Amino acid sequence: MLGKRVIIRHMSDILLLIGVILPPPALDSLGGVRQEFTLQTPYGPAGPFARRDQVLVLPYSGLPDRTDPRATLWAAKDLGITRIIGWDAVIGLNPLLHRGSLLVPDDFIDWTRHQPTTFFERRGLGYLPQMPAFCPQCRQALLHALPDAAPLGVYLGFDGPRRETAAEARLLRAWGSDVLGLNLVPEVILAKELELCFVGLTSVVEPGADRLPDDGQAAAEPSLSGEHSGEFRLALRRVLEALPGIAAALQGPRTCACGQSQAGSRSRGALGDDWKTWF
Repeated sequence: MLGKRVIIRHMSDILLLIGVILPPPALDSLGGVRQEFTLQTPYGPAGPFARRDQVLVLPYSGLPDRTDPRATLWAAKDLGITRIIGWDAVIGLNPLLHRGSLLVPDDFIDWTRHQPTTFFERRGLGYLPQMPAFCPQCRQALLHALPDAAPLGVYLGFDGPRRETAAEARLLRAWGSDVLGLNLVPEVILAKELELCFVGLTSVVEPGADRLPDDGQAAAEPSLSGEHSGEFRLALRRVLEALPGIAAALQGPRTCACGQSQAGSRSRGALGDDWKTWF
């Protein structure tokens, strides 16, 4: 009975994955917390989710001891979510990005090594185009609400929990990476397999390791020196003020093609109408 009670499908179809440190009242502009729950999935428990008036919210950490990301995406699909916004605190590899800079990435590099990147481990049906890398309709909503955010950039997904070395920062920048983070990859890949829209919003908390002060203090305690800085707090405030408008803009029908990513496999009969039978 409890499992049936918590699956509320018609209040919102948006999930906000929070990869930044926020005090609980910070999201009150999205409505009060109506419900909190954890959902069991074939990949383990997912949650705790907080149901607010406009969105479903999940504090999210990309560290290796986190919940299997497939559990989070499975739960989102099961709860009737169609759009996911991943808000991540990131390392700025591009020297034009400073502490507090906002970036809505348009592409990504998967440099994770220990994360599951597909639901189709035994079926070979996860061979999907990755462009556009992030949902274009959701990106447009974020950029409209946050006009000072950089509109183009490459997000590099990294396992952590350690920081990158200075040599790695130079290498990753040479690859074309603009920011490095823990919370958007492989989630964006898994979302495509479930025909979910996924968009990333990144807030720069620290510069790359090759641009840190010589004393190394920022590298030793990046969360303390970066996430409590004035520039970063101002960036958080800009995003928090914009979130209600973003949620409202994404309440309408989907005009993107994200919901048809598996159309080819369905037309061939490889996948049925019930997504839970796909894997």
